[in-house]
Amino acid sequence: MLIVMRAIGNRMRCWPVAALKFTQNGAGPREFSELKRERLHKLFAAIRLLFAFCLVFPAPAAAEERILRYLSDVQVQKDSSLEVTERIDLRAENDRINHGIYRDFPTRYHARNGSQVRVGFTFEGATLDGLPVPAAVETIANGVRIKVGDPDKIVDAGEHSYVLHYRTTRQVGRFDGYDELYWNATGNGWIFPIDEASARIRLPEPRQFGHHAVYTGPRARLHRMPSWSTKSPATSSSGPPGSLGLTKA
Repeated sequence: MLIVMRAIGNRMRCWPVAALKFTQNGAGPREFSELKRERLHKLFAAIRLLFAFCLVFPAPAAAEERILRYLSDVQVQKDSSLEVTERIDLRAENDRINHGIYRDFPTRYHARNGSQVRVGFTFEGATLDGLPVPAAVETIANGVRIKVGDPDKIVDAGEHSYVLHYRTTRQVGRFDGYDELYWNATGNGWIFPIDEASARIRLPEPRQFGHHAVYTGPRARLHRMPSWSTKSPATSSSGPPGSLGLTKA
């Protein structure tokens, strides 16, 4: 629209010059009026052509930073510790994702019976698009934060794949007659929408499942998924940023 307005301004500034030339050449008001109509007709035709071009070739919508796929792959060890590999496929637009990402992992929380629980956590490394990437772990209020990325480099805009490896302990609960793993696969602290989240739990040896369930949604409003397979990853899709938490029990 700014270009059109400038074009209109340029056309309008030409009219006095054209009128002067006609006056000097002896042309009368009728010829000048016809000239104005001709110029206006051409100008409106150009505007219609511009609008038609905008309709045929609309401006591309700005892409949104989001997590496209989130896979939590958990291998339960014989000593009850968990070896975890998280693959996070995302789209970066250099808005909030510039040098990398961070992943918050709670190591202190309240159990369902109200007791305080502390779990172990050991970070083992990360990759970006298949290549090693710098990462650091820092303490936060209820656990640790994994900061993944090179502070001296900007991540290119587009789709990328981060893979995180870590080990955690004291995640398996021991009860009379059964053991229980209550695993929050994604966490609930993400500021980006998650299009798809999956969790795969592998045991050290085959066992028959007793009670099992999968929940998704904000921590305060968990929604139980109606069905899922014990032979394939449990999968869910998300809503607003930070709303998705995929939990297997």
